[in-house]
Amino acid sequence: MARLGIAIATLIGTIIGAGILGIPYVVAKSGLIAGLADLIGIGLLLTVLNLYLGEIALRTKGNHQLTGYAEKYLGKKGKLILAVSMIIEIYGALLAYTIGEGTSFYSILGFGSPFAYSLIFFALGGILVYHGLKTIGKAEFWMDMFLIAVICIVFILSIPHISTPNFEAGKGNIFIPYGVILFACLGITSVPLLKEELAGERKKVKKAIIIGSLIPVAIYAAFTLCVVGIIGINGFNSLSENERIASAALNIFVDGPMGILINIFAILAMGTSFLALGTALTEMYKYDYKIKKAAAVLLTLTVPFVLFIINSFYSLTNFIQILGITGAVAGGITGNLIVIMFHKAKKHGERRPEYTIKAHYLLSAILIIVFAAGIAYSIAQII
Repeated sequence: MARLGIAIATLIGTIIGAGILGIPYVVAKSGLIAGLADLIGIGLLLTVLNLYLGEIALRTKGNHQLTGYAEKYLGKKGKLILAVSMIIEIYGALLAYTIGEGTSFYSILGFGSPFAYSLIFFALGGILVYHGLKTIGKAEFWMDMFLIAVICIVFILSIPHISTPNFEAGKGNIFIPYGVILFACLGITSVPLLKEELAGERKKVKKAIIIGSLIPVAIYAAFTLCVVGIIGINGFNSLSENERIASAALNIFVDGPMGILINIFAILAMGTSFLALGTALTEMYKYDYKIKKAAAVLLTLTVPFVLFIINSFYSLTNFIQILGITGAVAGGITGNLIVIMFHKAKKHGERRPEYTIKAHYLLSAILIIVFAAGIAYSIAQII
C-alpha cells in the first residue's frame, strides 16, 4: 500500500502545479457549465492517455522516458518531434512562471514592480538550475498536502464571498479553456516512473494512474468553483491581464489571509516547477545532445529570458495565454504521438504487460481529433 500511495502522489504532484492558477479565468470566460464540462472531459481523456502510456511502458523492457519510447516505436524522427514538443512546452512554462512569480510577489508585498520581482526570481532560479537542484519526491508530497490544505481553507473562507450570479456569465465556448486545462492536467512525464516505483507490484500501475489522474481534476473543479463564485467574469475583466492569475485576483477581491495564502502557494508551485523543468531541459541537452553543462544551462535559460524581456516591453502575451498556447500545441503533439505509440506497442511490444487497454480505434480517433482541433484553434487564435 505504501508503494501505491507514493506512486499516486508522484502523479498528482506532477499534474498539480501552476496551471491551476489559470483555470478560473478561462472557465469564467467560457461559462461555468462549458468550462467544467471541458475540465471533466479533458481530465477523462488524459486519464485514458496516461493509461495508454502506462501500457506502453509495461510492454517495453527496461526503463525509459518519453523520448526513449518514441525512438523505440516511432524511430528517430518520432523522437525528434517529441523532443521539440517538450522543448516548446518547457520554454513556454518557464516564461509563464517568470511572469507569474513577479505578479505573485507584487500581490503580497504591494511595493516595487512585478518586472523587478520577475528578474530577481529568474536570477535565483537560474543559479539553482545551474547547480542541479531538483524537486524530489518528498517535496512533491508535501506540496500536494499543502495544496489540499489550501483548497480546504479557501472553501471555508470563500463561502461568505461567493455570489451565485457570478456563475451565470460566459460565452459557452468550450475551446476557450481548452489549452490552459490541458496544460494543467498534463502529467505524462511521471507515468513511466510509476513502473519503477511499483517494481514487483506492477499490477497496481493501472490503479495508480486512474486515481492519480482523477484527483487533480476534482481539486481543480473545487478551486475553480470557489474563485469563479467570488470574482466572476465581470470581476476578472476589470483586472489587468496578469492580475487574472487566480492568486493575484483573490488577493485583490478578498481581504485577509486567503489571498496571501494562495499567493504563497502560487510562488511555491511556480518556483518548484521552474526548477524541475529547467533542470530537466538542461539534462536533456546535456545527456541526449552531449552539450556541456554551462552551455546547456545557458541554452535553457536564454530563450525564456529573452522572450520575457521582449514581452515586458511590447506586452505580446501574458501568463494565461502562454499556458493555453503551450498546453494546446505542445500537449496536443505529445498526446497524438502517445496514441500512435500505443498502437505500435500493441504489435511490437517486448513483454506481456500487467494490464491492457483494449485498442478502441474510435476512442483513439477521438483523442487525435481533440488534440488536433486544439492545436488548430490555438494557432488560429495567434494568427
